Amino acid sequence: MGLAEMISVRGIFRTSREKQTTSFGQEASFRTRPNPTYMKTHCKSANGIPNSIELLEQRIAPAVLVTTLGHKLVIKGDNSGDTIQIDGVVGSPTDFTVTAGADVSHVTGITDIAIALGSGADSVAFSNGVAPISISGSVVIDGGAGGKSVTGVGVTIGKNLTVAYGNAGASATHTTGFTDTTIGGNLTVHEGSALTSEVYMTRGSAGDSTIHGNVSITNGTGENLTIFQDMNFGGNVTISNGPAATSGPGAGIAGDTQFYNTDNTTALSVIKGNVTISYKSGEIDYDGLWDTEILGNVTINHGSGHAITYFDGDGTHLADIIRGNLSLTGTGQSDVALGTGDNATGLILGGALKIVNGNGGDALSINKVTVGGTTSIADGKGSNTTTIDDSVFAKAFKFIDPKGTDTIRIDTTGSTTLPTVFEQAATIVTGTGGAAAVTLGGGSAGETVYAYSTFTIDPLGGGVTDSLDIIFPFGGAISA
Repeated sequence: MGLAEMISVRGIFRTSREKQTTSFGQEASFRTRPNPTYMKTHCKSANGIPNSIELLEQRIAPAVLVTTLGHKLVIKGDNSGDTIQIDGVVGSPTDFTVTAGADVSHVTGITDIAIALGSGADSVAFSNGVAPISISGSVVIDGGAGGKSVTGVGVTIGKNLTVAYGNAGASATHTTGFTDTTIGGNLTVHEGSALTSEVYMTRGSAGDSTIHGNVSITNGTGENLTIFQDMNFGGNVTISNGPAATSGPGAGIAGDTQFYNTDNTTALSVIKGNVTISYKSGEIDYDGLWDTEILGNVTINHGSGHAITYFDGDGTHLADIIRGNLSLTGTGQSDVALGTGDNATGLILGGALKIVNGNGGDALSINKVTVGGTTSIADGKGSNTTTIDDSVFAKAFKFIDPKGTDTIRIDTTGSTTLPTVFEQAATIVTGTGGAAAVTLGGGSAGETVYAYSTFTIDPLGGGVTDSLDIIFPFGGAISA
């Protein structure tokens, strides 16, 4: 796939992404108020502080059991399909109303929540329809087997949010989605196999939503989708995706991972730690880190599938920033767009750039990228295309084309205005095939290459264009 086709396809995927976000926003808006008529019973907590559970009516064997243990709200479902909604109470941040089917319970003095679901198709919704939900402690949800949905709007969790699901099977889904939510500790999601496993953390309007600790998402077999929109992170983000399904409606689809802004358009979202994303197999629609500053390293391993990857501005017109290293690897076909594809605002990379592409017709585009560390690019077998414009490489640059069948264009795009600069030694190894085409500069204003040190192309074959648009300010020439 050429770069122009990549951009065209990217537009199609963007439409899909926006629909997903809109759909989640609708699904996460819960406005049904519980029945206020109930019978009140009191109990004492373990430490003597009064708690209470207020019930709509006495039931001998309710489908969902609601109890308290000290200051912990405990909800236990059965193996049928349970629908559970948790609402806040106006003026009482430790009080909650739990609606489960026809049963309504009111609990007080709550700091933590634990939910255990059965094997049915269950849903749990934290709703801000009555009042915002604020939980000073942690929330732990054991989803069990079967299709599950855990969603929330306007939720503040003081400590950790942990969600674990069993296997949903090849036709059911897992959804974990929160809007306008802040987590004081860690977010941990562990998924079994499912047709699709979806994790969304988004905003409905401009503002701050932060996960102050680490994020760990571990997905099983199936299509795995992760979206963080307008979110900040205080620690590391680790997403480990399982293999794509080998049969059924989602066969061969790995999913995708996206970070971007929609509502916060004047500043980048921040990840204070490292970002690590991995896949095992299957086609990746597209991964993207847009509108984001990462203070650590970014490591993405796309496994054996075809992958499309973007770094750029989307909701903002700002360059992405990675203070550490960027490593992109995979054994399948790879299309990478650094600083292209959306607003063409570029990427500032403080550390090293490492790209290892698999076999296939790979496409690499680098635009307005500054690399503070070394650069190492290795293409796989196939007819690959690399385009570099308006970029600066502060340390040694090395490009390896093992079969000599690549097309490499450095600062040849007519619409660019800045030169591409190699501040230290640059080496392009094109192999022995003699079929590589290397073009340096385009002959127009702004299409110039500067080499401050040596510039080696090995072997220096007939497919290399050594135009007057490569300049050696300190003397020198292209060498073999």
